[in-house]
Amino acid sequence: MADRPRVLVVTTNWPLRRRGDRTGVFVYDPVKALEDEVDFTVVMPLDAQVAARSERDGTVAVHRFGYWWPRRSQRLAHGDGIPSNLRQSRLAWVQLIGLVLATIVTTLRRSQGTDLIHAHWLPVAVLAWPAAKLRGVPLVVTLHGTDVTQFPDRIVAWSLRRVDVVVSAHDDLLAEAERLAPRTPRLRIRHLVEPQEADPEAVRAVLGDGPIVLFVARLSPERDPVTFVRAARHVLDAVPAARFAVVGEGPERPAVEAEIARLDLGDAVTVFGHRPDVWSFLRAATAFGALSDRNNAWVTAMVEAMVAGVPVVATTAGATAEALHDGEDALLVPVGNPEAVGAAFARLLTDPGLAQRIAAGARRTLEDEGFDPAHVRRQMSQLYRDLADGTLP
Repeated sequence: MADRPRVLVVTTNWPLRRRGDRTGVFVYDPVKALEDEVDFTVVMPLDAQVAARSERDGTVAVHRFGYWWPRRSQRLAHGDGIPSNLRQSRLAWVQLIGLVLATIVTTLRRSQGTDLIHAHWLPVAVLAWPAAKLRGVPLVVTLHGTDVTQFPDRIVAWSLRRVDVVVSAHDDLLAEAERLAPRTPRLRIRHLVEPQEADPEAVRAVLGDGPIVLFVARLSPERDPVTFVRAARHVLDAVPAARFAVVGEGPERPAVEAEIARLDLGDAVTVFGHRPDVWSFLRAATAFGALSDRNNAWVTAMVEAMVAGVPVVATTAGATAEALHDGEDALLVPVGNPEAVGAAFARLLTDPGLAQRIAAGARRTLEDEGFDPAHVRRQMSQLYRDLADGTLP
């Protein structure tokens, strides 16, 4: 091994920073945090909105590969994500073959001289497996959720047996990996979340000085932004000065905007789309909603809110009810229930003591659960060094 481990990161998501896109921020942040001690190369599909095929982000080399021609007709690895694009476009299904082949070939080419390959999402790991075998280097996969839950067990089990180490921030995904491939080593490494520079006054200049309720997520059905909008109507009945910010982009945006119009919410609810200054919204917020119908523990945006000291209202989907404790570190509500969500938000807005207790409890929970940024950086750095030296965890 060289003095600095040489790591090839293979992913389908890397933020388009120029438009404030947060897609793949959970891939980007740990790479950037370790760039002073690890030599990173990132490969991912080319997005039609990005001109450069190869560029440097600090010391990180980023290579984007095309998978269809002409480039402007690429419909698969951009925008709302591969699963959504497959649902929306027949051409995307045709391009899937090109994406698979291009990922395999590019990973083979870029893996020369690396010490290990780190793939994000299980299907990507399968495509990186030939390069790992050819180069004789370890293959790590980070599981994020749908890469495990939306495929038959036998396919997931076969795929997990192709990798050398499974990493995830989510305990339920690690438990699934243990069930399906018990001999594959597993390691829990939480999301790296560190406070960022923020200008909350810029947000208040737009939304006013009243309490701000915040939703940050991809606007997709499983994140349930429509319930957030419907809950706003119930909150406004109790707290007329409240304002609601929806930060994110996705296929549910038309439905969100239609619901705002239907409920005549006017200026009370604002959809901001992609924003690079999410921490400005977090610093300005009074409450935060994590309303997934699948799982909230531990999605990056919710952890960011907890780090920022914003009390969270979360649905009990998935492992949320095991990870969080109602009335101690969050207020827990049923999935898809605008009345319950609105009532919880109203409690936080009208009871500052409760909001402070919830925020303080959340910080303790994050510490207990291993979210300390220094700890996360040490875990990831040690994993890379061990694997580069030929040692499995």
